[in-house]
Amino acid sequence: EYDWNNQTRERRLTGYYVHRGLQVDLRDISKLGLLLEESTDLGVNQANPPQFDTSRRDDLTREALAKAARDAKLNADTVAETLGARVGDVRRISTTNIGFRPPPAPMMMERARTMAADAGGGADTFSIGEIRVTADVTVEFDLLVD
Repeated sequence: EYDWNNQTRERRLTGYYVHRGLQVDLRDISKLGLLLEESTDLGVNQANPPQFDTSRRDDLTREALAKAARDAKLNADTVAETLGARVGDVRRISTTNIGFRPPPAPMMMERARTMAADAGGGADTFSIGEIRVTADVTVEFDLLVD
């Protein structure tokens, strides 16, 4: 790292900054505490919160889309029946806000710090919370009046 001296128009070396980090795909959550502890023993000096994901993301997204589509049809049927009509063919379908939301980072980081401080089995108490998969489906139907 350097300082700039405006008077002498020179830069002066003030020291060195070293960043050591790693990125790991961990499939066994019970090993997270041990991983955090050992990474700091190896010299890792900066840690970001764990980012949780699921290997079933694509399947869960499709499941969420299917549920949202069924819900759209039930809602359309309810409204049409209330109006004395029925739902006809699908005219248009769109999906928006398909999302994947892991647990909030502050909660995860606090739990990770607690685990790292607890050398005796902190991973057993780690709670990741819920991973949410969402999907919004908009369907436009023909409205059939009898």
